[in-house]
Amino acid sequence: MGEGKINEQKLITYAFLVLAILHIGGLLIHHVTGITLLEWLGKASLKGSLGKTQKVFLIVGYFAIINLELAIVLWLTPRVKWMKKAGPFTWALILAILSTNCYIIPRTIYLDFVTKASSAGLAKPVVSNLTKAGINYVVVGKKALSLQKILVEIGIPLSITFLLLEIDLKAIKKSIGGRPFAMFFIGSLGTVVAGFVGAFLVATIFGDPTTKAEALKAITAKIAAWIGGSENSAAVGVSALKMSGDFYSYYTLAGVLPYALYITFMFSIGGSEALVNRINSFIKPEYNAKVIAEQYKAEVGEKKLPPKLKERDLFIIGMSALVIVMLAFAFEAWFGSKRIFGLKVGSLLPTVIVATTIALIVGAYTKVRDLPLLRPIGMYFLYLTIFVYIAQKTDFAKIAGAAHIVLILMVIFFIMLAIHLVIVLLGARAVKVDWATAAIASVANIGGGVTAPLCATAYGVEELVPLGVIMASIGYAIANYMGYYVGLLFLKLWAPGALAALGL
Repeated sequence: MGEGKINEQKLITYAFLVLAILHIGGLLIHHVTGITLLEWLGKASLKGSLGKTQKVFLIVGYFAIINLELAIVLWLTPRVKWMKKAGPFTWALILAILSTNCYIIPRTIYLDFVTKASSAGLAKPVVSNLTKAGINYVVVGKKALSLQKILVEIGIPLSITFLLLEIDLKAIKKSIGGRPFAMFFIGSLGTVVAGFVGAFLVATIFGDPTTKAEALKAITAKIAAWIGGSENSAAVGVSALKMSGDFYSYYTLAGVLPYALYITFMFSIGGSEALVNRINSFIKPEYNAKVIAEQYKAEVGEKKLPPKLKERDLFIIGMSALVIVMLAFAFEAWFGSKRIFGLKVGSLLPTVIVATTIALIVGAYTKVRDLPLLRPIGMYFLYLTIFVYIAQKTDFAKIAGAAHIVLILMVIFFIMLAIHLVIVLLGARAVKVDWATAAIASVANIGGGVTAPLCATAYGVEELVPLGVIMASIGYAIANYMGYYVGLLFLKLWAPGALAALGL
């Protein structure tokens, strides 16, 4: 064994050791102090400090730990055989779940809310004594920093914008064709069929009319989520159908495990060439994703990094993406509250759809797509955003509060995913596309714009990353329509009282 191989094995051992220290340390620190590892480090090293220093430490530390874990998992995955089979995104999901449930990073960062002593409403003698002691600021409470919310709301449109800016629509039309998109619509149909089964089950299981109506809205929200994304589930379930906040939290908790396991399962198949070949022997495909990826690559040409990156290129890349996202948010602000056919424009055309549309146009008709680093930057924001989103949403402790509802919904979601998968497999056989194409289409349905590009990577067809993004973007565009009107049908069939409460 060469010296290089030995050194790499040592580095792998050290990497696992770092992860173990973080997770075990987080559990021990929380057991003793009741706070997370990051918060404990801040209190230990910045004892007595107020305001700015602590705030900067927590924000920088939060992103430092996330980037450290992601860097380790992305470095380990191609080097460790059993990790390579599941793919880097799977391990990023697992680390995201463990990072908060092992108390490494907090779900929400709470900072000391500091104000001037003279403005804190204290008695004048107290203020005078504080001033004499050199204390001009006092802590008057805690304030939540919505750092995660901001990142999730901006990260997905921004990451999709970066990825879509390099798309050549003419090359896609010429080299990729329509079969993958037909496969995506078959997957969407599978999700709707699965939703009807899920709605029938919750209508049968739940006897209480209020719980039944809320559960039907949850099934509807899941249809929207599994055709589009979380934005669609919120738009349909909460904005349009008025699902209660408590039930939406149950719905969110119930959906995390089925979603994570399904994405993990689909990614893991991509790591087993023998299993992919076995599935393809059943499908008998005429359309091969790897061949198509090569055709697309030949059509657009291989983008080579210049010997020296120019600073202006980075500014042009950043400016292009940020201006597109800014325009998308501006569109929502200008037109979001207006209604079409009774539905708000903001729910029909969320920010991510508008950003997608503008990015596709800019990429198709300008030379921005020729700039370097668009895909690496886009993938970075994808990983970072999904890490923060999953870490923030997954809380094992909350499941105990409404365990029976969460577990029933969870089982039904698993059944829905199984139905979707069967229809995708049969659809692939009917359309005669290979399993990699069908998997990208399915993950574009279930996972949306965050996971579809990574699925292409898991199946070794990185050139089709834009295809996954486009499929997911189509899902974002149609999910509100399909989810909302299917949801109205569910309520009409099984909970007409809830339909009347919506004024319909």
